[in-house]
Amino acid sequence: MGWRDCPAARWVKECKVVYWGDLDSHGFAILNQLRSHHQHVLSVLMDRDTLDAYREFWGREDKPSTGRLEHLSDEESSLYDALTSTTEYRNVRLEQEQINWELAMREISLACGWPLKGYTPSDRSV
Repeated sequence: MGWRDCPAARWVKECKVVYWGDLDSHGFAILNQLRSHHQHVLSVLMDRDTLDAYREFWGREDKPSTGRLEHLSDEESSLYDALTSTTEYRNVRLEQEQINWELAMREISLACGWPLKGYTPSDRSV
């Protein structure tokens, strides 16, 4: 199944869908596009705490997205606005590959309802 088939895939509506993308304007644009068809999609590690925790790995977006994203949560919208405005986050890009893999697996597991022993969602250390 390709990206173009996703909107028509009725079975996706019956699944728990978790999205983890680059923490940049395009990552949020992809999340927004996915939610335009499947509102129940959860995002993980797409928040300001994650972005701040990995500041040393920040890159720059040469051509940030400038669209209006209507399907993000309030928290996601706030960060998207910061990434596309004149704040310290302007044009920041954190590629998901820079995030600790163990942390990512834990967050994805929790979002999918597969809790891991000895870990809480607010624990960003590994």
